[in-house]
Amino acid sequence: MKRSYRIAISGISAALTIISLMLAMFLPTAKVAFFVISALCVSLPLTQGLFWSSLASYVVASAIGFLAGNIKALPFILFFGLYALITWLLDFRFYHLRMPRAVKIILITIIKSAYFVLAFWSCYKLMGVVISDIVIGTLRLNAPIFWVAAILLFCAYDPLYRMVFKYMSRRVAKVTRRGEPSEHTDDIDDLF
Repeated sequence: MKRSYRIAISGISAALTIISLMLAMFLPTAKVAFFVISALCVSLPLTQGLFWSSLASYVVASAIGFLAGNIKALPFILFFGLYALITWLLDFRFYHLRMPRAVKIILITIIKSAYFVLAFWSCYKLMGVVISDIVIGTLRLNAPIFWVAAILLFCAYDPLYRMVFKYMSRRVAKVTRRGEPSEHTDDIDDLF
């Protein structure tokens, strides 16, 4: 793959990530949606198997996001952006190691779940968010129920993210006329 192609896809990824990250930090009504979009923008180079380009995009976007929005960028830095990289490494690299399939699935699930809890807890503490009760209409949720709800949302986020990533891989391959998405993107169907 040409070096100019890697630089171009990394630059496009970083620019799109920064734009969506800025929108996430400064538009409170669609914050989570733009964080998810920024994670997908970070994973754009990963559709072509370019881990280092994606990592560069993540680092640049994180630095600019932190300088522009300070702690408002922490959800992207600690979870959304980094999770795109971790998920790709686990689902598309680690999964192809030679070991029993069930062991790989269990290890991937444990690592992802532990990472989510650690990242969520870190954001919770570093952002100074003290949530004793959350009121939604007439429903009052205390902090432990909030944590359970967050974990359940993560359980939905992970397979949906993987599905969108696979679709994005096919589209990028078609647009760039490379013919095939990065290697092993269809093998991940074996996880579920």
